[in-house]
Amino acid sequence: MSNSDNYTSPVDMRDAIVQSPIEAWEYFDFPSTWVLKTNRDFSIELLNRYSREERETEQPEWASVFPNDTTYTNTARVLYRGAPFDEKNVLQLDEFRAIVVQPTRDRDTDEDEPDLHLTQYEAQLSHIMSGGHLSGGYFDSLNLQVK
Repeated sequence: MSNSDNYTSPVDMRDAIVQSPIEAWEYFDFPSTWVLKTNRDFSIELLNRYSREERETEQPEWASVFPNDTTYTNTARVLYRGAPFDEKNVLQLDEFRAIVVQPTRDRDTDEDEPDLHLTQYEAQLSHIMSGGHLSGGYFDSLNLQVK
């Protein structure tokens, strides 16, 4: 992926993010933004539309692997060349150390499979925004399927 690439559809843009290495994303603190170092046309930002108190919520059961149950809702906006092409509701978990896209409930699963899932794109966004905090078995312990 180079800066000269032109992406004409959201599907192409999502694929580019899925294929990007997690370590190729740089985090900027204020506002909370991640920028792809190998192609700065791509960025992800947390919107923080509401106060911290308004965003506080219960930790979902699927996220009980985290030692700290402090959980907040938020929205992540994904941009290409400064224009938004996607927004995802996310949960900030474990005192803000992990950010995971809110999973979708799958109605047609076997009893042995988790009934919550993320797409590969949503899982990649979660890894990028968590800056490596999901490695070391945390992500695999979340009782989510990646489809």
